[in-house]
Amino acid sequence: MIRAVAVTLLVCASSAYAESDSMCDALRDFAESIDDLETHEVVLRTDWGSEPAIACGRSDKPSEMSFCAYLVENSSIEFMTVNVQRVLQCVGVDFPQRSTLFVESLSGTVISHAPAFTHEALDMVVTFDTTSDGQLPSLAITMRKHVEE
Repeated sequence: MIRAVAVTLLVCASSAYAESDSMCDALRDFAESIDDLETHEVVLRTDWGSEPAIACGRSDKPSEMSFCAYLVENSSIEFMTVNVQRVLQCVGVDFPQRSTLFVESLSGTVISHAPAFTHEALDMVVTFDTTSDGQLPSLAITMRKHVEE
C-alpha cells in the first residue's frame, strides 16, 4: 500500500512539473508548426569545458529554426541529463522531481506515436547520449506527422 502511494505521488509530481515546464510548450509549438509529411529533426549538443558552449543542429525549415532557438536559450549547458529529462517528461515518461533525483548519465532512444504534449497525430523519436565517451552530450528530437495507412 505504501509503495503504491509513493509511486502515485511521484507520477503526480512529475506530471505537474511537465505541465509547468516551457519545454512542453516549445515541443507543442514545434509539432503544430509542422505542415508537411517530411521528417523534422533538431540535435542539441552541449560542452561544459573551459569554454562552455551550446549548439543546435537543424535544417533551414522554420519549425526547426524556431525550436532550436528555444533550446539554445532554455537548456542546461552543464547537465544534458536535465534537458533529456525535461523532454521525456513532456512526452509522457515519468521521472521523480529533479530536486529528488540526479541522473549522471543517460543513453537511449524513446519512440512515441502519441506524445503527451500534443493532440497532433505525430511520430516522435528522442535519442540521447550524455555519457561523454569522446563525444559531446547530445539530444536529438525527430518529429513527423503520423500517416494513417
